[in-house]
Amino acid sequence: MKKIITILTLMLSLSPAFSFSVADNYTHNSKFWRNSTMLSFAPVYPFIVGAEFDITEHKSFDNHIYEVRLPLGLDGNSFSLRAVPFALPDNANGASAYGGKLMFSTGLKVNEIDGTAAEGYMSAGIVSQKADVLKNGILTEKDTFVQSAYELGILANFFGVYAFNISGNVYQYLSGLDGVEAVRGIFNQAELADLGTIDYVLGLPRASGGAKVTWRSEESRAESFISYRYIDMHDDDSRHSLLISTNMMVSARATIRLSYNHIFIPNQTDSDIYGIGLSVRL
Repeated sequence: MKKIITILTLMLSLSPAFSFSVADNYTHNSKFWRNSTMLSFAPVYPFIVGAEFDITEHKSFDNHIYEVRLPLGLDGNSFSLRAVPFALPDNANGASAYGGKLMFSTGLKVNEIDGTAAEGYMSAGIVSQKADVLKNGILTEKDTFVQSAYELGILANFFGVYAFNISGNVYQYLSGLDGVEAVRGIFNQAELADLGTIDYVLGLPRASGGAKVTWRSEESRAESFISYRYIDMHDDDSRHSLLISTNMMVSARATIRLSYNHIFIPNQTDSDIYGIGLSVRL
């Protein structure tokens, strides 16, 4: 323990830019609850490292689902690079998942006079699951199922107050989708690409696209956004997701997040998901 304290003390003294933050988010609806704990720190500019741990209880599974992510980041003057390896170990049902995601963003235009800016970003992710696969009427238990996803987006910021984001993504199933009727795995598809939802997505998305509008209030020290997303599914009806979220500063270092997600699926029952989170910067 003394060695750990000594190392942290040295890091703090050697790096004036050292920063550390911790956050916890809780998401809930009638099908599942999920708790996410995130640690992030910047030991030496321009590097960022972190550790994230999730625990999920879902009605589709008898046991909890655990996930660990180890995000790594590099921030330059005009670009940002993120790598996020993740692992969902065997949850005693024999299901598991391992993979990673790579994200890159770069500035496209900056006007310091009127405070406008624009950036483009792209991401690619891949995951390999051990899952039950129903194909051509035959169920194969704990089969290897590999997929990837690719995303492109543009973010425009106006006057440092308003931001508009438009993006789209496609999923590629490297194991093939011919004859696949369903895949029963534990991986949340919303982690491989932005599906504009806080739902735990277990189905097989084909693609999604949408837009998000963000605004900031200096008086109330809050940042809010509203987003719409259309999600095309392979093994289910397509769906529409409306997500509303706000971050409110409760002190100089603490922020509370409140989120509401309404999902509309034609010919099915609508779904409502709620989220609350707290982040603290040390």
